Amino acid sequence: MKNHLKVLILLILIQNVIKAQTGLWLKIGAEKKITKKLELELNFQPRFNTIDWPASSYIGEAGLKYDLPKGFTIGLFYRYIKSLKNEQYQPYHRYYVDLSYKFKKASPIIIDYRLRFQQQFKDDDVGLVSDKNYWRNKLELAYKNKSKFEPFVSTDLFYKNGYAFDQVRYKAGMNYKITKNQSTEISILADDALNSSKATKWRVAVNWKIKL
Repeated sequence: MKNHLKVLILLILIQNVIKAQTGLWLKIGAEKKITKKLELELNFQPRFNTIDWPASSYIGEAGLKYDLPKGFTIGLFYRYIKSLKNEQYQPYHRYYVDLSYKFKKASPIIIDYRLRFQQQFKDDDVGLVSDKNYWRNKLELAYKNKSKFEPFVSTDLFYKNGYAFDQVRYKAGMNYKITKNQSTEISILADDALNSSKATKWRVAVNWKIKL
């Protein structure tokens, strides 16, 4: 009964956000262990600024994650982005490095911290042009319990390299373990532009992940 109540509350929240003309982010991901400590990750994402066609961007992503000593993990990723600009899709290339650490001793709360440096290039007529470089600090709290549902909240703070903090992303959602090797995540995101009059952007994200 408790699990059904969690799903009902989440669906009500999503319904209210959708009514506010939010965006929709979809993601399909696969993970494959290469060695005991090395893992390959592949992702595909269509993203919509509104729940309508066409997609505002398409993203293909590939990367490697390696388990370091004492609970640390490092990841190196490449992301190819096709972003809709002036009714045409503009290609972008993004490279990023993640360093993360999970604090599991605070059970049943799992604390996950991730530091990311990302560098993005625009594929212009003259070649690759540097676009946006960011440092990102993300802190996530998840509630580990005996059910298949795992609720979580997170905050992701964006620092534009050489300038200032210009964005913060809030996220709340729930992971659901479908099978031993499959899981899904439904969440609500709010992107708040700092030091700006721009309105907060709301999005619903639905992710599906499989371990190969």
